[in-house]
Amino acid sequence: MEFGKVENVDAVDFTFPETEAETLLLLQEYPNNQAILHIGAPVIPGKEMEGILFPPKTAAKTYFGLYSRQFTTIEFNTTHYRIPPVAQIEKWVNETADNFRFFPKMPQRISHTYSLASKVENALYFCDIIRHFGNKLGGVFMQLPPYFSPAHSKELEKFLFAFPGDIPLHIEFRHEQWFSDRKVFYQTMDTLQQCGVGAVITDTSGRRDVLHTRLTVPNAVIRYVGNENHPSDYRRLTDWAKRIAEWEQAGLQEVFFFLHAPQRAEFPALSNYFIRELNRFRKTKLTDIRFWENRSDKSNGQISLW
Repeated sequence: MEFGKVENVDAVDFTFPETEAETLLLLQEYPNNQAILHIGAPVIPGKEMEGILFPPKTAAKTYFGLYSRQFTTIEFNTTHYRIPPVAQIEKWVNETADNFRFFPKMPQRISHTYSLASKVENALYFCDIIRHFGNKLGGVFMQLPPYFSPAHSKELEKFLFAFPGDIPLHIEFRHEQWFSDRKVFYQTMDTLQQCGVGAVITDTSGRRDVLHTRLTVPNAVIRYVGNENHPSDYRRLTDWAKRIAEWEQAGLQEVFFFLHAPQRAEFPALSNYFIRELNRFRKTKLTDIRFWENRSDKSNGQISLW
């Protein structure tokens, strides 16, 4: 993901922001049971995972099935560019485990426009199609383009109030003014909470403002973007494990954590580190990622088994 990319990661202040008071007020209305946790990739891993997650010479048609044996969600970018036929959705549903959750991205012809209110009918059609994911639909991720500013907030409000209440919707804001103007930020978050819509949290190096801590629903959707195994990648994952544990104690119900690794082959190792940190702070026993046997680097004796 190019959004928020920087050349000099060492110059970035990665201090984790304090939790917004409104988040804690929201969460206290819910029981502090163990939250349902989903970790996944932004796209279906492919050939780059052969010899890492998949056996060598794995047939491409089996990539998704193998991936879904170990990860329980995916940020489904496919739908951002085209709406799949129902038969394809049913195929994906059938080849994934019962606890797998899809998180399809809103088509760009709906999300990437100033006149959102005029796209309600298109959004309703999209919702009709993705309902075929059934109970495997985790939610819909709607990414507003960088040029969609608070000047168009009325269009957003009309869209939100017309959006079906049975489809969990989470929105990612990118224009700086949604965050720099605190009055706008609080008003927008209040509107989302009123509509039962979530605010996506994005953790990327060059835009620390989009790493907000305001939850508007008792579920968190987090998009984490790594920096090619920079030491800060691991510190940030540790911070997230701590924060999720704190929110869980406050009443957080569910987490969707999408891990973007610029070098896709790094995704499993980062995920494994995150799982172990979650276990450490939440005192859980989430299962480590199983790696296919990889003996390409014998010098350090590190051999992992799938």
